[in-house]
Amino acid sequence: MKYLITESQLDNIIFKYLDSLKFFALKDAGDIYLYPSETHWREHLSYAIIAFHIKYRDCYVSCSLITEISNIFSTSLEDSLNIVKEWFEYNYDVKIGKSYSDCGSD
Repeated sequence: MKYLITESQLDNIIFKYLDSLKFFALKDAGDIYLYPSETHWREHLSYAIIAFHIKYRDCYVSCSLITEISNIFSTSLEDSLNIVKEWFEYNYDVKIGKSYSDCGSD
């Protein structure tokens, strides 16, 4: 059986998936950093998965997150980056000027 999913439905599904990841958010002077968990931040187990800088309105998204979304939902790396950007803007009430990653999808 085939299912047809519209682009807006796919975006909503990916938003719910991102919500389910329950990132640890660290806010510092308007900047926002998302880590896989508080333990990852406290014990320096990983860098931020997403880092938003208020001064420049730029947002870094890790290649691992973009690739994960791309692989699970069969979206391009560029589309995955844009969806994460939209999700972040919605959830943290910010406007991102430029989003980029370390996997060439920007």
